[in-house]
Amino acid sequence: MFDRDLLIAGAGPVGATLALALRQAEFAVCLCEARTRGEAPRSERVLALSHGSRLILERLGVWSRLALSPGGLSSIARVEVSQYPGAAQVIFSAAELGLPALGYVLSYRDLVSALDAALLESGVTLHWRTPLLEARGTASYAWFELGGEQAGAGTARLVAIADGAPDADAWQRDYHQRAILCEVAVAEAQTLAIERFTEAGPIALLPRGQRHALVWTLPERAARDVLALDDAAFLARLTAQFGTAPGRFSDPGPRQAHPLALRLATRPAQRRLARLGNAAQTLHPVAGQGYNLGLRDAYELAQCLLDDKVRALGSERQLRRYLQGRRSDRWGVSLATHGLIELFASSSPSLVRLREQGMQMLAATTPLRRLASHVLMHGLR
Repeated sequence: MFDRDLLIAGAGPVGATLALALRQAEFAVCLCEARTRGEAPRSERVLALSHGSRLILERLGVWSRLALSPGGLSSIARVEVSQYPGAAQVIFSAAELGLPALGYVLSYRDLVSALDAALLESGVTLHWRTPLLEARGTASYAWFELGGEQAGAGTARLVAIADGAPDADAWQRDYHQRAILCEVAVAEAQTLAIERFTEAGPIALLPRGQRHALVWTLPERAARDVLALDDAAFLARLTAQFGTAPGRFSDPGPRQAHPLALRLATRPAQRRLARLGNAAQTLHPVAGQGYNLGLRDAYELAQCLLDDKVRALGSERQLRRYLQGRRSDRWGVSLATHGLIELFASSSPSLVRLREQGMQMLAATTPLRRLASHVLMHGLR
């Protein structure tokens, strides 16, 4: 006998997506979360959700809530990709694809708040202040230990780990970089996103109301130096690295930095345990794919579980089918973002010219540009 059919650890965006997608399942779903009910997440991060993620959240009845969120949604109608030094520019346009937007920018807090409200209305069993302490899998059951208000051990047919805790056996690559995050005023259209590859690392600008969210990647020592600068010196350094005229950026907000690494669980689903989102992979923020990949993990696992009988829940056959279905998207997107960092890391003149030629070809070839847009919005299928 099992104490639980499915235990989901973590009610963040990925765990909540899985639980909501399974709210009509024939088996019992139990969600445990370390936060207190009503407690806002500590993170003040800004997320870029793709059009594909919007479709998932619409199916779950969450998207309409986000449109009414305090921070609001900012649409990305156009994305400009370029390198400095260099003159080539690739423009991805929602209008070219007949879509309202390529993606949307919102706060992590607003997304979690909307998902919390949907969970409370769904009837899914949700235990607050109950972190997952440990989980171990066997061929026939998963054993878990919970802390907090529901402290104790138990068994389940399947434990889905979506609390962001990385797999201890994951393959890792430390980029020795930090992402500086802040908001800044930019003299650009408010629906424009920019990805600018520079010799020190990529710079991303995401529309955020009347301002833009900045994600500025730098080597660790340079990031520490930049964080210590006053506003004027910070803007001067950003302007110089971006390769633009003075006055384009102004009024920077509070700044914070996060270390960057690539982590990939080699087998995220096996022996009655399934890792999703950041518990399965942590990506470089270039191209903004991490959260979108995690949402697809959750939604695709839900469809896989719903397609089977209850007695098959968590079986090796079922988890193998899930892994096979996610392999190209998970590994393809993870390695593509890593490849972008490696490709643009070199300042060799010959490689700079090769990158320019590649971007010129992409800019001039509509089918290739449409294919790249599809991957950015929906992943690799």
